[in-house]
Amino acid sequence: RRFGESIEAGERALAAGGGDRPEVVFNLAFAYEATDRNKALALWRRCVELTEDNPRYSQACETAKRRIAKLGER
Repeated sequence: RRFGESIEAGERALAAGGGDRPEVVFNLAFAYEATDRNKALALWRRCVELTEDNPRYSQACETAKRRIAKLGER
């Protein structure tokens, strides 16, 4: 149930223009890992796009890259 609520909140945030906000994409990607691997991978890739050139988000970018590698192994 928690994942469902997290996903719904994240999807609402995306719909409200959060697709360019790394925080929104990052949190929704984590939530999707529990329910939809393909959506999670797509959002992790989007997170890398949004963060890789911004030192402020270097940790988020590295986490996203690790999650992509882990999900890609399955």
